[in-house]
Amino acid sequence: MSCLPTDRRVIAKVRELAQAGVRRIPQMQQLVREFVCSELFAGQTPPLHCDTRYWPTERVIRNCVYLMRKKRLRR
Repeated sequence: MSCLPTDRRVIAKVRELAQAGVRRIPQMQQLVREFVCSELFAGQTPPLHCDTRYWPTERVIRNCVYLMRKKRLRR
């Protein structure tokens, strides 16, 4: 398991998906999985699924979406 924070590109993708209207966490995890495999590690072996730097947990996704919404409401 990684002790590093979630990769900024993965967080940006989660925010992008949330803004596009993706609300279900399993659906978001699937789309992030596709993003990591096809864009971040295209032509390479993707990292292990226990590496939370590239495979965010449900909690990380929920927190990211919550913080994005909270920030938008302040504007």
